[in-house]
Amino acid sequence: MRHVPRIALPLAVLWLAGCGSGSGSGGKIVVKGSLGENGRPFTLDESKIPLPKGALGTPPGVTGNSTLQVVFISAETKESFAAKTNPEGGTFEVAGPDGKGIPPGRYKIAVTARLSIGAPGTRGGAGPEAADDLFKGKFTPEKTQIIRDVKPGEDVVIDVAKDQG
Repeated sequence: MRHVPRIALPLAVLWLAGCGSGSGSGGKIVVKGSLGENGRPFTLDESKIPLPKGALGTPPGVTGNSTLQVVFISAETKESFAAKTNPEGGTFEVAGPDGKGIPPGRYKIAVTARLSIGAPGTRGGAGPEAADDLFKGKFTPEKTQIIRDVKPGEDVVIDVAKDQG
């Protein structure tokens, strides 16, 4: 009977180590993060809508239409994963194509933000009123310098006021 506890304890430790990796389903993790600008949450709101020269505000009946895109591109495989974003809160989540997460590792992160104005019922970005990327292409997949190591249990924080986020 003295041998049972000696064998059971190492087996229990090995079992707990395997179960407690915290890396999600099949070694994947759902990545959560936030975008900031000079220490404040980055938001896409009407105050950032590009207005015609001399305009003091958006004309009546005109609505803002925003698009915030965050894409993680694997440094190893070059596979890309789009994030679900919240333009009003500057937060994002990358759940991967199956909803179970993405593999941990090193990622290049592309960020684009567009605000446009249009009449109600239109797409808001389909006409000449469409705004260019607010970051002027600085964080496109080809140009971004934002690189992060994605690890279980760590949020990704990006500051768009810095070249390297």
